[in-house]
Amino acid sequence: MFDFSFLDIRLLFPDISEAWALAIESVVGWLDTIGIILIIIAEWKLFKKFGEKPWKSLIPYYNSYILYKHAWDKKVFWVYLASSTLLDITQMVSDHLSKNNPNNMWLTLLILIALPFGIVSAVCSILYTFRLAEAFGKGRAFSVGLLLVYSVFISILGFGKSKYIGSCGEDQMMSEAEETDVVVEVV
Repeated sequence: MFDFSFLDIRLLFPDISEAWALAIESVVGWLDTIGIILIIIAEWKLFKKFGEKPWKSLIPYYNSYILYKHAWDKKVFWVYLASSTLLDITQMVSDHLSKNNPNNMWLTLLILIALPFGIVSAVCSILYTFRLAEAFGKGRAFSVGLLLVYSVFISILGFGKSKYIGSCGEDQMMSEAEETDVVVEVV
């Protein structure tokens, strides 16, 4: 999910008055809070559809593990977690280096090291949204919506009549293999 709450409205509109900037920041803050509440409730409902205990949706990282498990594969979650963590570490170190000496050559090296972690993390996140949509029988347009406006589209999955049909990972490959075995035995 993209989060624009980090943007300072004064950067986009330098001539804006302080009162308007604070009002806009307040509205964005409330929208973020509503979005987070929607995600929590929708994921609670989603976990019920998975057949998981809903309280598991409240535990950070573990809820992501369960979501990846049902949408795609547990191994991909670990790749995503490792790449995201390594990206965060390199960004923290590079931030520290840039404050002390912005012309440090190690800063450039760290940014180059962080780039593949960022790419892997982004690719995992994007593909995860496509797999989650497929696990509920939704198409690519829904996946794009899930990627861009996560709180709205996860709510559609959680509160809507969508049924969990299973991941497109190992379970589906196993059932396809079983179908080909049956065909071979019949012939």
